[in-house]
Amino acid sequence: MKRNSKIGLFFIIGLFLFNGLNYCEKKTGPQKISDRKFVQIYCDVTCYADIIDKKLHKALIDSVLKSYNVSQENFEYSKKLISKDPEKWKNIFEKIVNELEQRKKDIESKSDSSTVIINHKKK
Repeated sequence: MKRNSKIGLFFIIGLFLFNGLNYCEKKTGPQKISDRKFVQIYCDVTCYADIIDKKLHKALIDSVLKSYNVSQENFEYSKKLISKDPEKWKNIFEKIVNELEQRKKDIESKSDSSTVIINHKKK
């Protein structure tokens, strides 16, 4: 009887170790980033892509990803997951468009307020 309980105990311990290793293995692969972060990164790259030399595009992407503490692997993995679901991609794309429009409004409002300040100083 003691032998069977030892075998059962070793089996249970082995099962926990196997599950623990399996869990760790899953965590070390590519991870999906949040939709919000994906949208922010996508918008940053889009905004800066037009104002830098095409030769520096890879460096731009690397820099933006680094600023969000996201690896290229995780970004590509997230993009792949989103691309597999057309409805999800549509939702993300709408968020991207909304974010870009909001950024444009923010820039325009800052531009208008600085014009008011400059014009005020001229008087």
